[in-house]
Amino acid sequence: MSDYLIFVDTNIFLDFYRVRHEIGLTLLSTLDGIHDRLITSCQVEMEFKKNRQRVILDYLRNLKDREKVQAAAFLAQTKSVEVLNRNISESNQRIQKLRTRLKKVLQEPTKRDPVYKVVQRMFRKDSPLNLSRNKEIWWTVRRLALRRFMLGYPPRKPDSISIGDAINWEWMIHLAQETGKHVLIVSRDTDYGVELDGRSYINDWLIQEFRDRVSKKRQCVLFNRLAPAFKLAGVKIAQEVEEEEEELARQPGEPERQQTVWPLLLANTALLELLKLYSDATEPTTEDKSQS
Repeated sequence: MSDYLIFVDTNIFLDFYRVRHEIGLTLLSTLDGIHDRLITSCQVEMEFKKNRQRVILDYLRNLKDREKVQAAAFLAQTKSVEVLNRNISESNQRIQKLRTRLKKVLQEPTKRDPVYKVVQRMFRKDSPLNLSRNKEIWWTVRRLALRRFMLGYPPRKPDSISIGDAINWEWMIHLAQETGKHVLIVSRDTDYGVELDGRSYINDWLIQEFRDRVSKKRQCVLFNRLAPAFKLAGVKIAQEVEEEEEELARQPGEPERQQTVWPLLLANTALLELLKLYSDATEPTTEDKSQS
């Protein structure tokens, strides 16, 4: 049994829709085989399912038909132009078939989407490392996350009104305390730290907090790719798979998740007061739990 637990952030799962070669999906298969080491949560599940369709649509928008070559009159009947336009027509037919297939992926993800099927197994698995809303610990984790938000603790973006990252962090802390294991975080967001020259550095406060609340002997390491995290955890992967992921990491990623700024009525003091009232509430009733 490995001494390392691995948390994979939502953006890493979404990256599997951007890999250019099938070999890149080998990492997904590797994840599918180490459920007993994967930290996940209903928060990650929600973010993945919230953004999956958008990522696919972005790809669909780039699949546009190619226009035929409008050659000058004295070249229009040449063999080269005819062959070129025939190839363009064949290419457009393939593009339409691909668009049709992607529409089916949107419509029936459990049958047509290989990424969705693997990720869904992770989220649905009844694992002690999977935080679901029907677990009693969910209420404790959510309450702690709200308090982090009010105090301005990381992980969070400057203008964020979401406690999603705080929920995931509190869940990681809880599991590290319960299991005594190291935690590896794989994320391409800046919520957990910074990146320089391809290497990630965990936020100063987060690493201090981890040592105070868990143990100074336990590690909490941030990565922007799965391959180096797998290596540290003793999970074997092929060299070509690692190279494919390096290529993907060098591509311009999607912008940081856009944060919707609420009207001033709900910002700052008013919002914090609402959260304080919610955080100070007593244990939820049975009705509350059924609506969570």
